[in-house]
Amino acid sequence: MPRRPRIKHQILDSMKKLLITSILAWSLVSILPVSQAADKPTEETPPKTKAASRLPVHGTISAIDKTAKTIALEDKEKNRTFQVTSATRIHKDGKPATLDEVAVGESARGTYHEKEGKLELSTLRVGKTGKPEKAPEEKPAK
Repeated sequence: MPRRPRIKHQILDSMKKLLITSILAWSLVSILPVSQAADKPTEETPPKTKAASRLPVHGTISAIDKTAKTIALEDKEKNRTFQVTSATRIHKDGKPATLDEVAVGESARGTYHEKEGKLELSTLRVGKTGKPEKAPEEKPAK
């Protein structure tokens, strides 16, 4: 009967070795794809581009091309041409308007962003702002 404990001990030792070998093999297999992925540059993700920020613009409308859907604004520094898109929100005297209602010589302001080398208008406000002007406050008589 002294052989039984020895056989039990051998079985336990072989199970430990098998368990350790399995853990090491699994670790190596799981690490390899990660290291290979780190070596490859990813071509699927496009380069990060800076989000288009809206920039302010104001001036006088110097030209309108309704077929090309462009508006030229002249300010103190320079004359720039802006593209009007279907996403451009146009307001005249505080009310929604279309490009047909805008005229040369009117004062305008708005926001734009650069897209594919063109300056696209996001918003365009022509004429009055639509905000009520503050009347001078009268002081009560004493």
